[in-house]
Amino acid sequence: MQKALLESRGIERLHAVMGPSMGALQAYEWASAYPKRVERLIPVIGSGMADPWLLAVLNTRAAPYPPGFPLEPGRLLRRRTAARRPA
Repeated sequence: MQKALLESRGIERLHAVMGPSMGALQAYEWASAYPKRVERLIPVIGSGMADPWLLAVLNTRAAPYPPGFPLEPGRLLRRRTAARRPA
């Protein structure tokens, strides 16, 4: 999708591809998949590989909620907003 967007805008080369965390993994992918289009790679807090520990953590966080888990709309948003309020 990102490549199609660039092509639709007539952009053939990128000065740099940068991304933090998961964006760093996408930046690695862009640099390896399209080396002639990417001049510079700037991965931020990303890794070029995932070890078993990282995969286990990501799988735990990405796991779906169990059946019957009480989901309340806006619950996570309220928690994040409350954490950012000054004391």
